[in-house]
Amino acid sequence: MAIKDLRYTKLAKYYDLTHYFRNYEQQAEFLNSAIREYLPVAHRILDIACGTGNHAIFMAKKGYDVTGVDLSQEMLNIAKQKIKNTTDLQVRFTYGDMRDLKFGSEFDVVCCLGMSFMELRTYDEINSCLNSIKRAITPNGLFIFDVSNGWEMLSVETRKDFAEDAKTKVIWLSSGYIDKLKRTMHLDHTFIIQENNKTAIESGVEELRMFFPDELQMLLTNANFKIEEMLGDRSLETPFKEDSPYIVMINRSID
Repeated sequence: MAIKDLRYTKLAKYYDLTHYFRNYEQQAEFLNSAIREYLPVAHRILDIACGTGNHAIFMAKKGYDVTGVDLSQEMLNIAKQKIKNTTDLQVRFTYGDMRDLKFGSEFDVVCCLGMSFMELRTYDEINSCLNSIKRAITPNGLFIFDVSNGWEMLSVETRKDFAEDAKTKVIWLSSGYIDKLKRTMHLDHTFIIQENNKTAIESGVEELRMFFPDELQMLLTNANFKIEEMLGDRSLETPFKEDSPYIVMINRSID
């Protein structure tokens, strides 16, 4: 499948800069806490839609053996560069599609943080991904992922963001609409990039699936996952509520 969102291809080198608001270390701490609570013997982790590798690297630093998989070779190249001179971490990055993972019962934990599960826009894609994870995970293994709460996504606001480092400034504008029939949010992005005394303008689109709690429960149950926790944020102390910003799922693979 071609990647429509140019943030993951042409603009991949700006991804970490423009997503400065994501606290990857904190999210890795949550993931580690969930694993210790529900599967303390876990050692092997598969990070699907791993992007530029931040979650995977933080988890490897905690002593896990981590494999990161992503559909964007540009993002993977950045992830590989981050560990180029590292010899003491068990982490590797490889090209792969989360709807068709080429693994068989190899991982104790499969994770998908950063709302990447929302890239699965149809029931066929969602079910293919869940079945693929079932094949990759060990019996009794965990699947942990997050999405935005669909009830909190029913309107789209125009957004303007700004990010910079010593060499680059990026202005990020976005607006869009809700497709109620598809249950998707369509976003139009414009990036104004100032770099090397030049200004470039890039435009792209993003389409995200909107998920609701009862829908996720049905999909996971049908795929033979036991739901251990439904959280409202990346904290074991934050149960899901109607107005929670996120839906964070901790699930156990069952036969």
